[in-house]
Amino acid sequence: MIAKYKLVAEKIKDHINSDELFERRLPTERELALIHGVSRQTIREALDLLIKDHYIYKIQGSGIYVSDAYFSARNKIALIVESEEDYIYPELISYLKDAVRPHGFSLDIHVTNGHMSTLFDVLNSIKANPVRGIISIPVRSALPAPFESVYSELIKMRIPSIFYMDTYSYIKDIPCVRYDDTFSAYRVTLDLLKESSCLYGIFLTDSVCSHYRFSGFIQAATEKKLSPENIHVKWISSEELREYRTLSSIKCLKDFVKEITSDSNRNVALLCHNDEIAACVCDLIDKKKDMPAICSFDKSYLSRLPEYDFVSYSPDKKEMAQAVIKRLMAIMDRDKNDTVRNSGSLSVTFPVSF
Repeated sequence: MIAKYKLVAEKIKDHINSDELFERRLPTERELALIHGVSRQTIREALDLLIKDHYIYKIQGSGIYVSDAYFSARNKIALIVESEEDYIYPELISYLKDAVRPHGFSLDIHVTNGHMSTLFDVLNSIKANPVRGIISIPVRSALPAPFESVYSELIKMRIPSIFYMDTYSYIKDIPCVRYDDTFSAYRVTLDLLKESSCLYGIFLTDSVCSHYRFSGFIQAATEKKLSPENIHVKWISSEELREYRTLSSIKCLKDFVKEITSDSNRNVALLCHNDEIAACVCDLIDKKKDMPAICSFDKSYLSRLPEYDFVSYSPDKKEMAQAVIKRLMAIMDRDKNDTVRNSGSLSVTFPVSF
């Protein structure tokens, strides 16, 4: 059986994390005893536990105060992202900041650089220094990792999470806002096959959303009754994609791109998981040869550069950011008004613009 003072300590923590506490200063011991219906001795033991955990501190003759980190964290949403500077992330961060600001929150940005170990450290850091909610862009989402237990612990601490752009296949209880990956890839592939009889695709081995896109790609190819010899697929890893960022080339793609451009007897189409891969393919293609029809996803700045000849698709990123914040605020409101500790598994998918 849990000691009474520990239960009271948890109730005081819930009060600190709620929207009801606007001041750093807590009620007096006597007031807390009346609020919680316990003795002042129980309150003292509960407060001593919170002081030991650095949640609160006392000033003799002045009162009991919430520690700086915990009080300021009441208005912060943690955003876990691969980078603040590369690819689509600056745009996503900007839209999320705009969407969260009217709710009185700010973003506390944590960068993983695509490393699972860094993400694990970030999640444990948030456990030690709680925020009001977490928006997480998953790292290598198709690979097994010990994140499920950490996210469950955060939910029990009333720190709800939401996944953005991608999701972990083995975590079922956290909602996600992402592209409608399967249908989008299906539609784009059908468009590519209007002018092409030979289909190529490049996907990420360690990304759940890339597996969804591959599914749509195969559905379209099957519907068009393409024979197996006319369907060519290359799988690469996120680590290999990061090689492109640093070296502007992916060695493992050179032979595949050579195969694409040498397939001169048929009209060739290529679907890439995202703009980074499409840009890499364009870098590797001999400009003297005919370019295949290339499509990808994300509609990043790369798709607008004149040296890259491919078409990119994306949902409205501003609308997606607003949906992420709206969903997270709904979870936070439910956790505040009810005693539900689970963030729910409802996911929201956005169609791309064709």
